[in-house]
Amino acid sequence: MRRALTFACALLLVAPALAAAPGRPETRRPHPQAPTKSAVPVRLEQVLGGLTAPVDLVAPGDGSGRLFLVEQGGRIRILEGGQLLPNPFLDLHQLVTCGASYCGERGLLGLAFAPDYATSRAFYVDYTNVDGDTVIARYRVAATDPRRAEPESAQVLLTIDQPADNHNGGHLAFGADGFLYVGMGDGGGGGDPNDNGQNRNSLLGKLLRIDVGGDGAYAVPADNPFVGVAGTRPEIWALGLRNPWRFSFDRATGDLFVGDVGQNLYEEVDFVPSAVGGGQNFGWRRMEASHCFSPASGCNDGTLTLPILEYDHDRGCSVTGGFRYRGSAIRELVGSYLYSDFCDGRIWAATPDAGGHWQTEVLVDSSLAVVSFAEDEAGELYIVGYGDGRSANGTLWRLRNAGATCTAQTLCLDGGRFAVSATWVNQYDGSHGNAVPVAYSDLTGYFTFGDPRNLELVVKVLDFGEAGGPIKVYYGQMTDLQFTLTVTEVATGDVRRYENTVGNCGGFDDAAFTFDAAPPGVAKSAGSCVGSATRLCLLDRRFAVEVDWANQFDGSGGNAQAAGLTDFAGLFTFTDPRNVEMVVKTLVFQDNGGADRILVLAGALSNLEYVMRVIDTSNGEVRSYLNPPGSYCGIIDADAF
Repeated sequence: MRRALTFACALLLVAPALAAAPGRPETRRPHPQAPTKSAVPVRLEQVLGGLTAPVDLVAPGDGSGRLFLVEQGGRIRILEGGQLLPNPFLDLHQLVTCGASYCGERGLLGLAFAPDYATSRAFYVDYTNVDGDTVIARYRVAATDPRRAEPESAQVLLTIDQPADNHNGGHLAFGADGFLYVGMGDGGGGGDPNDNGQNRNSLLGKLLRIDVGGDGAYAVPADNPFVGVAGTRPEIWALGLRNPWRFSFDRATGDLFVGDVGQNLYEEVDFVPSAVGGGQNFGWRRMEASHCFSPASGCNDGTLTLPILEYDHDRGCSVTGGFRYRGSAIRELVGSYLYSDFCDGRIWAATPDAGGHWQTEVLVDSSLAVVSFAEDEAGELYIVGYGDGRSANGTLWRLRNAGATCTAQTLCLDGGRFAVSATWVNQYDGSHGNAVPVAYSDLTGYFTFGDPRNLELVVKVLDFGEAGGPIKVYYGQMTDLQFTLTVTEVATGDVRRYENTVGNCGGFDDAAFTFDAAPPGVAKSAGSCVGSATRLCLLDRRFAVEVDWANQFDGSGGNAQAAGLTDFAGLFTFTDPRNVEMVVKTLVFQDNGGADRILVLAGALSNLEYVMRVIDTSNGEVRSYLNPPGSYCGIIDADAF
């Protein structure tokens, strides 16, 4: 990629702006008249600022809701619950090529989690080592700490010599086939002087596909397109790339999109339908986008795959490939491919017309230097960028529906379509106030009430139908407070108010979720619980909580997926088409006699039957709680442990 991806040392927070890399414009180019502005209502919402050389953001796919931020200087950090954790997940700065204040196009460039990460604990990185060569390595997360990788677990799977310091590619992603795809640049030097893009005996200028499913070295999938072809490396899936900077698979179809950075005149996005498979030649250096490069004419003999999108350098200088949007927050955007340019800042949305030709509209106009797009587990998109073109001012943004603006007293859900607020009254002393919202996801949040009896409420807004279909609102509480919940549909101005009377434990129609932080001064007894995708560890790993469910309608059932919220609370998600979820709450408190006890609250937004098991790992005691279909208030066992 022709980008000045600068890495600012933490000690140089006030360092002057670094000079642009050779070939990169010092200032942004003026916006041309085309493409036109999209009518889809979207906005960028800043998630984080003050980042140092962020280059990617990756969801682990383990149901945790976490995101992992890749810093070019060598660190991987965790974004959890909206907060960037202070300690890195993995620190490789001593292994990567990166100067004290400038990485250029080298450094830690890619991260991918194994499809079975929740059980295998394996993930993969792409970095340039101290010799400047590309390294693909496997690491594992610690078995007892999901926030820490094990540096000693490193296994170098592939090392590729790099003849120059640019065009390293660096992106990694798993396809729906379970194989790891690796984007490799042509080795740099300008104009691909060694013609690596077309050299089938070189891994440079290619998209690779390898099998990393074993514990040892990688294998070549038997159906790779060039297996057994003389003079061609079998790892190659496609060739003819200059510097692929971010490729992605459509999570709905498996189709492949590749943003490939051009030379001096054109940028391109390449496309491979999932049904076609590999073997494409995207043309570099014979062609730059759909134009002859070397030779200057007669370059396409009919075997080359031309891009679906291209633009000249009046619109930018270095394409940043993105994702085809498959989230739920912005319905009008579903199916559009989003991409940008490092030198332009606008976010573009492309869709095919009736004739199959891709057309681009401007979705958002920004001043960002867009480095990467990211997709969370729900399919919502994020943008990694530099606020002023310098990596010392790295920022993370989320693409949101432009419908609503959140305030300190408003919870914005469903991509900003709904604004939710709550007021409360305490029956004991007459006190009252506005509840404080805390977002859990784009579809779920909870309100905290200013009352000493540990009172909280969760609100959930979900679309159960097709685009534009009906919206269902769930609300409920585990409290004796009286509260009023106000839900406003921003686009129409429609307002609905729900009043929950004192003592109503289940809301009106469906009980929602309740969960708490721990009361101050509570002593915890440490245990030995080891968490997993279906096991929640609470109270300093003392208690292991698991849930089995059964669907009364069709007989289906299984283990609920666990996600920790705090050390005292967690969420279990059921794989049921009726959007069934439950929060389990385990809370330590003191009764009047001063004895520590555990209060277990189990509630369901569901007609499912479920069994919750709570295991005290400090002594092996097991308690099981059966919640029959239609029981919304859950089970309270104040004398359990």
